Amino acid sequence: MAPKTLFDGVEVCMVCGNLKRNNPEPRGPHAPRSESLSEWRASASEGCNSCSILVDGLQKLDKSWCAEDELCDDAHLFYSTNPLNIQLSPTDKNRRLPTRHFRWYQKPRHEKTVESIKALKFSCLRTGGAQECLEHVPKLLETCINDHIHCKGPSEAPLPTRVIAVGDPEHDEDPCLYETNGEIARYITLSHCWGDLQPLTAEKATLEERKRRIPFSALPKTFQDTLLVARKLKVEYVWIDSLCIVQDDGEDWKKEAARMASVYGNAFLSINASSAPNANGGLFYGEHHAGTGPFQIDKDITRELGDIYVRELPYGGEYPGFYHFGDESALPLYNRAWTYQEFLLPRRNLHFGKSELLWTCYTDAWCCYDYGLANRGYWKNSSKVRFMSTLQRWEGDGEPVSPWDSWTEQVQAYNAKKLTREGDRLPAFAGVARKFSEILKCRYIGGIWELNLWRQLSWFPKTSARRPAGNGAPSFSWASVDTEVQFMADNDNRNTKYKDIDLQLLDAGVKLDGPDPFSKTTEGFLTIKAPAIDVEYWRLDRRVKSTFSYLQPDMYRKSQHLISNGKSIWFWYPDDESAFEGKHSSDHIHAMNIGTGCLILESIPDRAGCFERVGILEHWGEEANALLKQMKTKELTIL
Repeated sequence: MAPKTLFDGVEVCMVCGNLKRNNPEPRGPHAPRSESLSEWRASASEGCNSCSILVDGLQKLDKSWCAEDELCDDAHLFYSTNPLNIQLSPTDKNRRLPTRHFRWYQKPRHEKTVESIKALKFSCLRTGGAQECLEHVPKLLETCINDHIHCKGPSEAPLPTRVIAVGDPEHDEDPCLYETNGEIARYITLSHCWGDLQPLTAEKATLEERKRRIPFSALPKTFQDTLLVARKLKVEYVWIDSLCIVQDDGEDWKKEAARMASVYGNAFLSINASSAPNANGGLFYGEHHAGTGPFQIDKDITRELGDIYVRELPYGGEYPGFYHFGDESALPLYNRAWTYQEFLLPRRNLHFGKSELLWTCYTDAWCCYDYGLANRGYWKNSSKVRFMSTLQRWEGDGEPVSPWDSWTEQVQAYNAKKLTREGDRLPAFAGVARKFSEILKCRYIGGIWELNLWRQLSWFPKTSARRPAGNGAPSFSWASVDTEVQFMADNDNRNTKYKDIDLQLLDAGVKLDGPDPFSKTTEGFLTIKAPAIDVEYWRLDRRVKSTFSYLQPDMYRKSQHLISNGKSIWFWYPDDESAFEGKHSSDHIHAMNIGTGCLILESIPDRAGCFERVGILEHWGEEANALLKQMKTKELTIL
């Protein structure tokens, strides 16, 4: 349906009146036709005021949109109203054109928003307007502390081992590193990317110097901005990992890493340098992205209509930030494994994006783009809220989440993140595991809980994976591979009928690399009594379409891995395909039924009765049943 009007008091012409209602991703020859940008320009030059306002707004945001450019003209245009949103989407002819979203605000229809824009100059995170943007934060904090049931807790908490005293510039007082002694106070944590530039650190040789003084000018930009925000909020202490952990002291690192759950969980507020690729990027990143606007439309007609502003919605979507935590190009912080628990554990996070200030807590979300709540329904079902709803045993607006559902959900999200050192895969998740231990109340064995094994062991890599040397995690753990994993039991209910299989944990143990039971391991084992069978393995070095596509999104692989009992053949998927390069057959393979699938185990030379997990086979139809019926109960130890 075509619009009757786009702006109050302005008629539409045959061009702008031909816009189609919002259609997110039009594709194919039958996609609805909308007028091109060149037709808008022509209509504006012929006197259509609506087209003129639209073209002027786009030109202020990006001159290339209104140039004589075929790339810009090859687009579908869709609209929605109140406020007016224009979406430019690529056609099949040229998919290089990104989908972009633009929004116009008109006074008096959007008087509150327009007044906010004028008052704050809509500077958001540009350096010149940072102080104005931060004026909202004290009110958000006050509301969260006083009104949010699920965010409640003491505003002051025992300080971590070391914190940075932010100093007082009015009295020429520089920051310094402060070693605490059980004091109770408010403090802010910083979550940031180290990137390719090592930030300022505390080391054995510099520790005493840092305790005396840290010149403000010596701090990298992100650290400086964090201290400025803390001073603005009247918080005396800040915790930053590179300065509050002695970086060349292995024992100190292990001790402090074991305290991450309390360090972030007790923080008054966590500041997330979401867009900075390293410590020099700063928080107030928007000055590099000023093209998002907003800009005031300056036309003769708008002087009669009232103020009209235009802006491009950040990150290319209706709900800035929340759909894009995993977008490395927009928010690199949320693609890093270490920062995942730094996002989950604090009650409150303040995210500094490229052009938005985002607030999230266990109850609500707020962003600058409309000076109000951003898609509350989506946030209520976010991983952060679902995580804490499980721990606090309360239900949000969505379905209640069981502890086991929540655990596998967090593992799947976390293991897709990037690590610089593979040995950190368990330590970087230790804070989350520690919180889950409070409700699961069972032993943690290198990433696996001793209960619910039929589900715990059913993980498989979603994409091609490696099992890096020196990782430290046992082969039965999802933490032993370097890619995103999925759990069979969580993704296909047809497998849950096998959960009552006779699977018994006879013994288990783990050797830790430090004092934290949730952190890095050097070895671990599970001794399991379950149905199993000796099988033969071999590999086909040709591209074959597997009938078991559920385990492999890309059904076509360079080789196929098979097992056989001498009568039938079954496809299976390896945890680390590179481990089988050059190996075309083996008779040291066992298949063990865990209920949701069959673990593929390879015997370890010189370790009688000990096996390494090398892959998994999905239960599928009668073919799988034939294998299961031939299994006999055995005791196997998996390392």
